[in-house]
Amino acid sequence: MKKLIILGMLALFCAAFTGCSSCHSDKAKQDIAKVESTVAIQKMTETVEQQIALDREYVWLHYNHQYKWYETEVMFENFFDAENAGFSILEAVNIFQAEKTAIKCQHFDEYTEYGDAAALWVGDFDLSEENVKLTFKDAYDRMQQANYVKPHGRFCTLRREVGPIPNINPQYVFGNKQRQLYVDAVTGEVTDNNPAFTPDKLP
Repeated sequence: MKKLIILGMLALFCAAFTGCSSCHSDKAKQDIAKVESTVAIQKMTETVEQQIALDREYVWLHYNHQYKWYETEVMFENFFDAENAGFSILEAVNIFQAEKTAIKCQHFDEYTEYGDAAALWVGDFDLSEENVKLTFKDAYDRMQQANYVKPHGRFCTLRREVGPIPNINPQYVFGNKQRQLYVDAVTGEVTDNNPAFTPDKLP
C-alpha cells in the first residue's frame, strides 16, 4: 500500500513537472514566433530602411540588447548600366555584430532568413542610423544622375570601410569588383574614388 502511495505521488509529480516544462516550452516558442512574425518582410515592396529598423529590433531582442550594425547590402533586379534600369530590389541583407557573433538577416521576395556566423566583422566601422541621411532610393537616384560611367553591377552596400582615412561618412557603394561609385550617405556627394583611401582626405 505504501509503495502504491509513493508511486502515485511520483507519477503526479512527474506529470506536473512535465506539464509545466511543456507550458514554458510552448510559451517560449510562441514568443519567438511572435517576434519573428513581426520582423519578417513578406514582400520587397517594403523599403530597405524599414527592414533595417525591424532587423535592429530583432537583434536587440535576441542578443541581450547589445549589438552593432555594420552593413546593409541590396541586390537590384537590373544592372546599373542597363537602359531604364529602375529602382527594383530583389534581395536585402543586414549584417550585425553581437559579442563574437556575426548576425546575417537576409530578405528575399517572400521570406526572411536569420543566421549566425561565429566570426568578427572586421571589414568596416560600425554604422549609426543617425549618421545616414540618404535612403537607398536617394542614393540610387544620385548615382544615376551623376556624370560618371555606371558600373555593370547590381549590388549596393551601405558601409564605413576600414582604411587609412579616419572618420569618413557612411557610403553607398554601387558596382562590382572592377568598378564602383560611392555616394556619401550624409552629403550626397558622388565619386569614383573610395573615400576611405583617398589621399587628399588625410588630416
